[in-house]
Amino acid sequence: MTSLKGRLYPNSVRFLCVLSLLMLITGCVTGYQVQEEGVIYITWDEGSGRQEFVVSGADPHSFQVIEDKLYAKDKRAVYYRKYSVVGADPRSFRLLTERYSLDAYHVYLNGKLIPGADPATFQLITSDWARDKNDIYLASWPIESCDPATFRIVSHNWAVDSQCAYASFNKLPGADPGTFSALNRGYAKDKDHVYAAFTREFVKEELSELPAAVQNNMAITSQSILYLAHRIDLADTDAFVVDDKLFENARDRYRCFRRGVVVECLD
Repeated sequence: MTSLKGRLYPNSVRFLCVLSLLMLITGCVTGYQVQEEGVIYITWDEGSGRQEFVVSGADPHSFQVIEDKLYAKDKRAVYYRKYSVVGADPRSFRLLTERYSLDAYHVYLNGKLIPGADPATFQLITSDWARDKNDIYLASWPIESCDPATFRIVSHNWAVDSQCAYASFNKLPGADPGTFSALNRGYAKDKDHVYAAFTREFVKEELSELPAAVQNNMAITSQSILYLAHRIDLADTDAFVVDDKLFENARDRYRCFRRGVVVECLD
């Protein structure tokens, strides 16, 4: 009997290992799963483990995944993860990238409408910037470009067109695009002024200070971290230099700055 157990033990171990591996693989499988009664979307992460969500309204008989497992469609609608893409036309819907998609009528980012974007002329500039015949877009925000046809990225999130300069979605009032240059990702200047652009905590009560593009297209929570720019009126433009090691720091002939705010000079 002992020798019999000894002969069976290695096979039992192999069986358990294979079973465990199959359970692990099955448990980590994510994406859409079509069932007789409907469609579910499966997610998995270390914190929550495997979760299943019903894709509301999905027709299992005409349901099909579109290239990337994040998107799918049926005869009536388009879906991103577990949500329907509001207003999307399943007949003309297609992916541009993993994040951007369009149909005959609209453009979408991660399944959400980009307001005003024209699908016929929409094209990506980078993974985050895009343009159409009407405007320039940073992610889903139309920046209300002064001249979309001449728009170009200077460096990082600094950009210009023939008439205006920008820090991300912030239009810089009075900036001269002809002499505008980026010093690093936090500072830029033109012939007359220095500009700073950094993230900061932004409370809901300050909503009126935000650019219109952000007010119209971003849900502001009680406290949000946003990327905002401003002109440093105290800066000496000709003598203004940035710190090579700490991009948040800069100085001119008389003052020191941190994140665009005057601070005490320590040397």
